[in-house]
Order: sequence, then C-alpha cells, then structure tokens
Amino acid sequence: MKHFPGSDIIGRNLKQPDLGVYLISGPKLSGKLHYCNNFILNGLTDGVFCICISSSFIEKQYKSIFFSGLEDLCLNLKVLNPYTLKGDDGVGFENSHALTHLFEEVRQLIGSNANRPISFVLSSLTNFLENFSDQDVTKFVTSLVFLLKNHEVNSIFTIDNADPTSSIFVNKIAHLFDALFETKLPSDSSQLQRYIKLVSMFGNNNLKSDWINYTLDDNNIITSISNQSRLICNLCKEQINESPVFFQELSFHQEHLPIYMKLFNFYGNSKIAEFGSSGILYTNFFLLISLDCQILLCQLRIK
Repeated sequence: MKHFPGSDIIGRNLKQPDLGVYLISGPKLSGKLHYCNNFILNGLTDGVFCICISSSFIEKQYKSIFFSGLEDLCLNLKVLNPYTLKGDDGVGFENSHALTHLFEEVRQLIGSNANRPISFVLSSLTNFLENFSDQDVTKFVTSLVFLLKNHEVNSIFTIDNADPTSSIFVNKIAHLFDALFETKLPSDSSQLQRYIKLVSMFGNNNLKSDWINYTLDDNNIITSISNQSRLICNLCKEQINESPVFFQELSFHQEHLPIYMKLFNFYGNSKIAEFGSSGILYTNFFLLISLDCQILLCQLRIK
C-alpha cells in the first residue's frame, strides 16, 4: 500500500504489501476521487510515473483542476479519457472495441516506462457499466488487473456502490483485488472530512478495521488522517481525542509515550512486549506511583 494516504493507520497491525491492485467502493462524492488524487500526488512527489483513466476529465482539465501549480510533477502524469480515445481504426468509445484500445494504450504506457515505478488509477468503473455490457467490462477489468499485477503497478480502481448494478458487479470482481476499501459521506455534507475503511485484504483472514477519517483542505489535499475517535491510549486506557503517536503498533497520548518509553527501557522488551501495556506495564506504572507515595509519607514522618 505504498503511497496510500494514511496507510500506516489504515493498515496498522496488518501484513500489507508495498504494491498491489485495490478497489475502493462508496457513494458518489464520498471522497474516492480525492483519495486517488492524493495517492497520485504522493507517487509523483516520489518520482513515480502515474497513469490515470478518468471518465470525467480530459488530461489538461484534470491537471489544471487537481494539480494546479505542480506542472513539473505533472510531466510524469498521463491522463486517459476513454470518451476521447480512439484506436487505429478510428473506432470511438461508443463501440465495445474501445475497451480493447484503452487496454492497449495502458499496456504501451507501462511498457515504455518499464524501467521505473508506476502507479495507476481508474476512476470510475461505474461509467463503464453505463456504456458497455457487464460481460465486456468484466473481461476488460480482469485483463487490466492482471496486466497491472504482472508489471507490479501499484493501482486503485473506484466504483460507486449506491445502485444495485454496481453492487452486484463489485461482488463479481472482488476476488481479483488484493484489498477492498469502502468510503462514506459525513453526516454533514458541508464538512471537508471524509471516511474510508479497509474491508478485506488478501492474506489477512482476521481483519478488524475501523472507519478512518481524513480532512481535505480547500484544494482537496489531505491535511490529516486518523482513527483518533476510536483509539485508546495504551498507558492510561483513555480515548485519544487529539492526534495519536505510535510505538510498536501501540497508540498513545503524545505526553504518555515518553512515560511508556521510560518503563520500556527500564523493564526491557521481553517483559513489556510479552504482556502488553494492559498487563505488566499497567501494574508497574501504578506500582511506581505507590512507591513514590510511600517515600513521600516517610519523609513527612521524619520531619
């Protein structure tokens, strides 16, 4: 999940690969496009060549809206709009052969950039289902997913799941992807906050995932991402309401991590790690307080 915004929080405690092909489903306007754009931005910043299939924007428009002022980075971004793409025979998007032309265009771009890391985004499959038969889209997605996997292209596909047709299609193709995500809208649609959840990941059968919230600025860039509303400090056992800090997959209040580290250094890794913060650490923390109180009482009696 390299370059995924907030992957350290979303995939925490999971065995996650750096690269894979992933599917994000959710209602319209629930943040799928903005999450993908931030995924692309992270890749571009890291020198990755990025390919984006957009059913809503042509390349110039896409770059000017979502990556304004980043012209140098966008030299490594290629945007394909299937409605304007034509094959050698001049066949347009209204013909099912256009999916073959689109696939070939992606294949050629991957081949010409095979000596560098590549990221890929398709937004969104819902538009394909509106223009092509379910069978044609299934064949296209299957071929494209395995092309991307064979060339180790880190990829995200998106689809709206509000209508029954899309939901049925998601169930049909879900097995192709390394992980499935869902997005949802906030209760107040005017909020810039959005939500995403890891639903399943190949190789992780006991997945337990919470909704992760992330905040967008006026340019739809993710400024913060966390599941702080559900995190509990492993030292005081209280809910963390501000930005959490982590150590060895454990969450803490910012001011409590230094205390934990002192205990960790004093007792060693084996005693702390074996029982976890809810066991020996919790007891020893109050034992130290108790000892301090006894010393204070002794001093008072002497005086």
